Amino acid sequence: MATSKEEEKKLLLENSPLYGRMSVVCHTVIFLYATAFWINIGVFPFLTKKLGIDTVIFGYLQTVSAIALLLGGPLFGRMGDIFGAKIVFLISFGGSFCFYFIMALANNAFQLFISQLFSFAMNAMQCAQMVMTDVTGTRDRAVAMGRLTVAYGLGMIVGPTLGGWVTLFFNEQYAAAAAASLMVLAFLIILVVMPIKTKDPRKVEILEIPATNNNDKSLFNFKAIFSLLLIPQVFYLIGVKTLVGIPAGIFHSMFSVVNMERFDLTPEMNGYILTYIGILTALMQGIGIKWFTSRFSDSKLIRVSIIVMSLAYLMLVPVNTIWLLGIVLIPMVMSRSLLNTGCFKHINQERL
Repeated sequence: MATSKEEEKKLLLENSPLYGRMSVVCHTVIFLYATAFWINIGVFPFLTKKLGIDTVIFGYLQTVSAIALLLGGPLFGRMGDIFGAKIVFLISFGGSFCFYFIMALANNAFQLFISQLFSFAMNAMQCAQMVMTDVTGTRDRAVAMGRLTVAYGLGMIVGPTLGGWVTLFFNEQYAAAAAASLMVLAFLIILVVMPIKTKDPRKVEILEIPATNNNDKSLFNFKAIFSLLLIPQVFYLIGVKTLVGIPAGIFHSMFSVVNMERFDLTPEMNGYILTYIGILTALMQGIGIKWFTSRFSDSKLIRVSIIVMSLAYLMLVPVNTIWLLGIVLIPMVMSRSLLNTGCFKHINQERL
């Protein structure tokens, strides 16, 4: 029996035979997803201005999108548990295509509101994390999750500039159409390459507990969806992320509008600014985080990150040139990356 336990422990450490192929697939589609997403982030404010939509209505559009995304997150997690990662990946990219395609055809505010409802499906990163959890062993899981952020960061660098160029040579609707076409490509990759079941059947026998109640397979089993909130550490971190996320969400939603109105930037120049943020994020993920996490505890990183982020928001008040904005963005991006990493590592350590 001891030998059997040792074999089970060794098996849980190992990666699935699907790991190599699924790693390439996930990194590819996350790059496409991030590129499309950041095309939209850079272009959307200019599209609303073109359609005669003021900043108040723009704020309502962002609110609808945020609420839809918030509701979609736990629902996608539950669907992944029931139907598997491939199905939720296809739903995510199908919904994202509708989001961008309707935006490309929109000529009034109502049509833009309809497009924002499809934000509920924009959970591709969550889907990729499901797949990587299925195909990695406990030894390599944290590293594999971290590499997904590299693929996203590359899309964050490419997307805004690509959107700015498309808008420069064509218009904002063509940029949205380009984002929609990337979602079609990602959909086809998942449809053709990814198997229905990504879990390693050998590990399923060890880890999975058979359901004793038919309600466990219900999509709207809210007890299962929100059961994580009963864990004190999770509740604490969700509270921290929520409080920090409110100002971050305001900044994120209005950043391109401020660039457009205050600094009189074109879509192309706004794309370069967003690409600059992407480069800062990539540098922080690739170099900075390793340096900070090796020297400071996760709880200290979380506290310091919140303080630095708050100061960075205050520093935005007197900013009146694009060069000063570029300087202030450095501590803002650093603190946000450290906060996300600190929270992720903290919750995983608590689980262990």
